[in-house]
Amino acid sequence: VKRILPNQAVALVTVAKRDLGLILPAGNPQKIKTLADLARPDMRWINRQAGSGTRVWLDVQLQRLGIKTEAITGYDQERATHLAVAQVIAQGEATAGLGIYPAAIAYELDFIPLTQEVYQLIIPQAIWQTPVCQALLGMMTSPDFLEMVKAMGGYETAVTGDVTWL
Repeated sequence: VKRILPNQAVALVTVAKRDLGLILPAGNPQKIKTLADLARPDMRWINRQAGSGTRVWLDVQLQRLGIKTEAITGYDQERATHLAVAQVIAQGEATAGLGIYPAAIAYELDFIPLTQEVYQLIIPQAIWQTPVCQALLGMMTSPDFLEMVKAMGGYETAVTGDVTWL
């Protein structure tokens, strides 16, 4: 294992952007529109696990809105994946959760986009020119890969392969 020394440069390589938003029952029967609706007494939330990027983002947004987590029914109910959140909603055990668009599509649920996440790889300069790294970068920007990512829905690939050196 090579260690990254503090004075070594690293490249941030963009893989894709993806939509993160509210996953809701088909037809959105409760007419949910924003995160502010989560504090409604008729809501049953299903959360991502503490420490996940999705949960961190949610907690920051709730704090900005002045919504206390205790006011959200089900806030303490957690699932480890976006698909698991969507499954709980599809089964009628919750009326909303936060996840990615492909998870909502998988269960034929409604989706309200709230933000876009940028996924990037961090590649140390020391391995940038290795055959494995270059093969990975070539695959990421191939037409077949880009088409496959777009076909999942909720992903943007216009900036896939963009590199920023730090």
